[in-house]
Amino acid sequence: MHVEKLHLNDQSLTVCQPATNDGRLLETIVYYHGIGGEGIDELPLAYQLVSQGYRVILPDAYLHSQTDRVVRSKQNRHFFEIIDVTSQRLPLIYDWLKEQTCEDHPVLHVGGTSMGGIITAISLTQYPFIQRAALLMGTAKLTDFYYYITASIKNSDFPLSKIEEQQLLSHIATRDLSQNIDALNNRDLFIWHGEADDYVPFDLTEQFVEDLTESKRYQGRLTYIKEPNQGHKVSRLAKEKCCEFFKY
Repeated sequence: MHVEKLHLNDQSLTVCQPATNDGRLLETIVYYHGIGGEGIDELPLAYQLVSQGYRVILPDAYLHSQTDRVVRSKQNRHFFEIIDVTSQRLPLIYDWLKEQTCEDHPVLHVGGTSMGGIITAISLTQYPFIQRAALLMGTAKLTDFYYYITASIKNSDFPLSKIEEQQLLSHIATRDLSQNIDALNNRDLFIWHGEADDYVPFDLTEQFVEDLTESKRYQGRLTYIKEPNQGHKVSRLAKEKCCEFFKY
């Protein structure tokens, strides 16, 4: 596997691709890490995906790279800004791919772990160029997740006035995949979540999947795996099934 670190405007990328290529055009997977981490944390999964013939791009999220990283408490406080800004950078990666591959419409998929799964979900509401997506212990119910995390922290850790909170919630609603199912446009979706997750609630994923399967508006291929007794950690099974999803 060939690994290269790149800087694209304000974001740091780790680009992984097969060491040798017979001239085939490679499909690309952009895969996002969790809060407090960085792109290279996902190198083991990237290796498996590259072995299947993909190019994998691992971005450092906003406020997570060597040039802009802040302490974890500030990352927590700016969580919704982080996921929003990181998602907004995806078109820059797509445009860069066009230049690198000389393709007008390069095939691009997106996935992510925890916070990265949330970034993936909100990106699906914004960017039709995404072909398929994988959410590993993230959530597509962004509004409900907002209420969940703000209920568990002190006001001093998330200092918003009532007006600011309403403005944020209005913005979140436009990026809440559970409230914008039509934005999926029948794209294939992989979802994995541990049933014992005490960080990103499993119940939110279960509710979203129920809503999705009952909705006549979604006719895509949904692969949903819930793993008993698994907490907030991606299991070997999750990685294997994620790779299988992108294989077919």
